[in-house]
Amino acid sequence: MVEVQSGELLIHRKLPTPPSKAQQDFLDGWQGHLVVDDYAGYKSLFTLAGNCTELGCWAHARRKFFDLHQASASTVAFEALQRIGKLYAVEDEGKHLTIETRQQLRTEKSLSILQSLHDWLLQTRAQTADGGGTAKAIDYTLKRWQSLIRNAGTGYLPIDNTRRKHDSTHRTRQEKLVVRRFRTRRKARLLHSNPARHCKTQRT
Repeated sequence: MVEVQSGELLIHRKLPTPPSKAQQDFLDGWQGHLVVDDYAGYKSLFTLAGNCTELGCWAHARRKFFDLHQASASTVAFEALQRIGKLYAVEDEGKHLTIETRQQLRTEKSLSILQSLHDWLLQTRAQTADGGGTAKAIDYTLKRWQSLIRNAGTGYLPIDNTRRKHDSTHRTRQEKLVVRRFRTRRKARLLHSNPARHCKTQRT
């Protein structure tokens, strides 16, 4: 399915396996930024002639710390969530601004938040043993840092892809709701036109 919404081209397509080959074929010749998680199947897209630029998804990075905090009430995870939350607060502030004004807002606020977060992550990681959940959550973010900060230098690149997923999910639910309403109304009309057909026969 292809959809144009608010100047954006949104494409929803289920790709066959093997996914990496299917993605290369589907995006052949396309140039732009691709919002992805750390799935290995995407990596080859960012090494072929430089057409696709990787854009990290902060929702995936945040999820690592959320799951860690849910599992162990980690104070490190809590601190990370608070700091990442500041980035999303800036996004909320700028969601109705023009691209140019949003870029200025991100320059003034997001860049300093990111620098502070990066310094804190490096310092915390140096004090954290390898192999545990805290180390893995921090490593995920640090490993993808360059792709995660790309949106902050612009006014048009998204911080994550959750809105697009939410829009798609919401649309699917709405479509199902319409179908259910249609079926309910159709059944009501049938009952009204021929009620005996839908009644069970009772024997005395």
